[in-house]
Amino acid sequence: MEEEAGDIVLHGEAEIMVKTLRHIPLNKIGSKEWKRQHEYLNKLNQQAQLNVHAQVSDYISEAFAVTHEIKTLVKDLLAAELWREKVVPIMIKTKDFAPKSTIPFYLSMYNEAVILNLLETISFNAEVIETIGDLAVDLVDYCYRTLSLLYAQHQNGVKHDKPDGDQTPRDIYNNFITSMFLEYGPKCITILRYLSEAGKGIPLDAHTRIIRKLNVPQLLVALMEDGCGWIESDRFYISGKWHKKTDPLSPHETGILLLLRQLLTCEDFSSYEFHQQNISALMRVQKYLTPTVLQFCSPLNDLNTVLSQLQVSPPDQAKSYSLLIESEPELRDEMIQEFKDAYPSLAKSAMTSWAKPSFEQTQRDAKELVKMWQIDRLEQLMNEVPKCEVCGAESENRCSSCKTVWYCRRQCQIEHWAEHKKICDMLKQR
Repeated sequence: MEEEAGDIVLHGEAEIMVKTLRHIPLNKIGSKEWKRQHEYLNKLNQQAQLNVHAQVSDYISEAFAVTHEIKTLVKDLLAAELWREKVVPIMIKTKDFAPKSTIPFYLSMYNEAVILNLLETISFNAEVIETIGDLAVDLVDYCYRTLSLLYAQHQNGVKHDKPDGDQTPRDIYNNFITSMFLEYGPKCITILRYLSEAGKGIPLDAHTRIIRKLNVPQLLVALMEDGCGWIESDRFYISGKWHKKTDPLSPHETGILLLLRQLLTCEDFSSYEFHQQNISALMRVQKYLTPTVLQFCSPLNDLNTVLSQLQVSPPDQAKSYSLLIESEPELRDEMIQEFKDAYPSLAKSAMTSWAKPSFEQTQRDAKELVKMWQIDRLEQLMNEVPKCEVCGAESENRCSSCKTVWYCRRQCQIEHWAEHKKICDMLKQR
């Protein structure tokens, strides 16, 4: 592929960046090394998205296939998950933690989203998945935990409409959990599908864990039948916004059913426990496979055929099944064991150092963010007209200084200037 001048990460740079990736443990989050790696991951993620959008050769996934560094992504993903679960709650409950800038605090959580999004994108490449080895089991469990948590939140009535305001660390956290975290669900579905499609490219126990031990088919039926936070009857949540459903299936419903199709048609499904509860759950999927749906997504005809066969001739209840040697997801447990008594000290250290930046550091952070995000290039991925920062109307003009904020008319820009001027100078100094 020819390198384009506008690319965020050129072909040659990608492999160098990927080769420099190293697992950053929990106690190094926020460090200079962590910040540099977050920048690399963010740029790699953006370029991978641009490559998909432009339908060109994805040299980002090729770099991961060569270096086997998907293992580093999985390790850092689990560390980011523990940070969100164990350390951040301590920080937001500390009354005197009121930093002038919450950018570093937000990025410490956002790093998980970057890694998960990058994993979803590069996992399409079977050669990348084949390098994951035993860590496939850890990635399977991360996806299952995340989907189960989001399902439980939905059943408990957790609202996922974006809250107003995000001034304090607690506001930032609540905003993150009710908006950004919601997008993890569809990504985990996609990753599980790519892992399932890998066949012998990943360890057998990863497949049996998905199908038998965790009973992912049962969870998928629950997500379709009882609902999940990112899907509603007439709309679906993606890229931070709700979109109206115009097709027989939303993209997320399609993803769930395609994963179920993959699981029910793979060779490893013979290990599934065909007891009455599981069979009854699978049969309830048939009501979604209408002629219109099957015409809209033809691969689902395979799922419909399998379910029809199960209905006519249910298999005998599975006999006891076990592998001689079965891998367990040990990596998260190892991290918990290593840091189980250190969460308060990690939170305290962060709140007195990098998570409470000075004005000068805030300026540097703002400049680095602008460079990192390459806003002009990322606008290629936008499928909608920019909205005015003040009134929300469609806009064609933006601030001539920082070029990051949009306005529909001069009056809106004047009204917003008192607030915008605080960061405009920082943003324009690239």
